Amino acid sequence: MRFSEKIRQLFQLGGDGFYRRRIRRAAPDSRRRILIVRLDGIGDFFLWLPFAAAMRQFYRDAEVTLLANALWSDAAPALLSFDRVLSCEPVRFLHDNVYRRELLTQLRKTGFDLVLQPRFAREFLVEDQITRWCAAPHRVAWRSDARSINPRLMRWSDHWYSELLTLPAETPHEQEIARIFNERVTGQPQNDVFVMPERKTTLPDKWTGQSYFLVIPGAADPGRRWPPERLATVIQGLPSDLRPVICGSTADRSSSGRIAAAIPARNVLDLTGQTTLLQLLELIKGAQFLIGNDTGAMHMAARCGVPAVALLGGGQWGRFLPYPAGTSSAPMAVYRRMPCFGCNWKCRYARRPDDPYPCIAAIDPAMVLAAVDPSWQKPLRTSIL
Repeated sequence: MRFSEKIRQLFQLGGDGFYRRRIRRAAPDSRRRILIVRLDGIGDFFLWLPFAAAMRQFYRDAEVTLLANALWSDAAPALLSFDRVLSCEPVRFLHDNVYRRELLTQLRKTGFDLVLQPRFAREFLVEDQITRWCAAPHRVAWRSDARSINPRLMRWSDHWYSELLTLPAETPHEQEIARIFNERVTGQPQNDVFVMPERKTTLPDKWTGQSYFLVIPGAADPGRRWPPERLATVIQGLPSDLRPVICGSTADRSSSGRIAAAIPARNVLDLTGQTTLLQLLELIKGAQFLIGNDTGAMHMAARCGVPAVALLGGGQWGRFLPYPAGTSSAPMAVYRRMPCFGCNWKCRYARRPDDPYPCIAAIDPAMVLAAVDPSWQKPLRTSIL
């Protein structure tokens, strides 16, 4: 973020502060009110699912509201049993004064007794501001680090929490972070078992047909996208009786079009930009396997017990992928290790904005094909396509 933008947002924060003092909190109620703030991505949500369910069960006598990222908020009620799910668009929250103040006012007026902020990489101008506005008597979060928040701002916002948890050293994976947070808050041992509910949506009849595998060409960061032509090469090397189905957001249509154009004989089904999150979940459940970039779909596949091959760079090595050794249904990570792994995507190498990072570009199609287990390629799964 540019320095001028930071200054603008800090002035904006001051204005919000004067507005905040005019909003009165609701009086205490006989039923405890709890807010859980979870505004990170789709993959984070699916990693967090078992711990979200456990937290809801622990506070089963309370009224629990989940403030959810709009990317996955529509799916949350189908998978979890919170009393309320409120949607938040983090980018809009930062830039739209009216939207932000309306949401903050709604939260403050609710009069929450407890705010839980389980995301380790909390953001000063988003999660921390929400906590400050709620003014709940009890507010619990992680003590974050300099990779996630400016140290000076962190020292400021740390005072807005009544309890800050310290993450043990050598706890890199996001799922382990979620487990420890729950154990600290509830005082109970936790596990990562989550039983995926029965089908929550139906798929159009035109998607039905032969056995298939999913291809995920997108990623939020252009640098983490493996070249589409290499994905096409991989598809060409897989059995022709398995149909390639491409999924992603509307932003991925260029990549999916390049893949389909490169392999016209493979009868590709391009569903890019056409699926809801719950429909994507059903597609994953019925797939033979997935191949794609390091995105939320990999963690969705892991939750469904579906094999997946993830094309992985080293920016956040071990934070999301690869999974810890021994994790069941872990995606197969394909990567070429470099000395700079762990850079937090602050790449030291010069590259054009839309080019993949060198650690991503170094992955060869032969490496990906070698990672696809032959047993996955037999059309034995009951298909919903």
